[in-house]
Amino acid sequence: MIKNLKKNKIKVIIIIIILIIYFNRIIVDEMKIKNYNEFKYNYKEYDNFITEKERIYFLKNIEKNKFIEDNPLNDYFKNTKGLLIEFSRSNDYEEFKVNGLNFLYNYYKKIRKPYATDFILNILIIDAINEKDNNIFKKNSVKYHHDTTLNLVDNSEFIKKDIVPECVSVLYIDLPKNFKKGNLRLYKFFKWYYIGKIKPEKRKLVEFNGKILHGVEKIIDTDNNNGRRISIVLEQYIKKF
Repeated sequence: MIKNLKKNKIKVIIIIIILIIYFNRIIVDEMKIKNYNEFKYNYKEYDNFITEKERIYFLKNIEKNKFIEDNPLNDYFKNTKGLLIEFSRSNDYEEFKVNGLNFLYNYYKKIRKPYATDFILNILIIDAINEKDNNIFKKNSVKYHHDTTLNLVDNSEFIKKDIVPECVSVLYIDLPKNFKKGNLRLYKFFKWYYIGKIKPEKRKLVEFNGKILHGVEKIIDTDNNNGRRISIVLEQYIKKF
């Protein structure tokens, strides 16, 4: 009896230690990212942010852009295509022009936050999986991550911190006619705290705080027409050093 009590006590202590280590990791990971809290929301959605005529215009220009390539980002974006440019307010138009993105410049100015100083614009193309071909080994998702594309690091505090965007703006340009999944999912605290999910819709704009952990589910074309999910992503940073 006494031996069993001791064993149970040891088990409880081990479980408590594991939980302390786990929650400590969550806290430390959250402390390693930083922005300046200018965007005051977790996320916001705007239906029909652009007209259908604008959407078609954007789509046609994306399809003929010669700079689209495989996976311009990192391993979180395997099996995706796109185009990425980095710029600041002082050279924004030049970067749009040399990368064949003049058609997006007015849109960018419309959604640009007054406090943002530096930007990453990314056209993200995710091919859908045909429903008849769907299996657990086929993946076309975007893994959970924070956007740190500018590689800005703040060493002024006790813990070195990666600078994340104040705001990430996502505009949906193209989707399969009928599909399953493909949602943008949002979390805080190492996926411990669920914020919400956004169902992609053509012409919808979504903006979320750069501190939000996010990922994209794989998208399944239920018509088996080899559809795709195309979005325009603008990471909006404040660079102070």
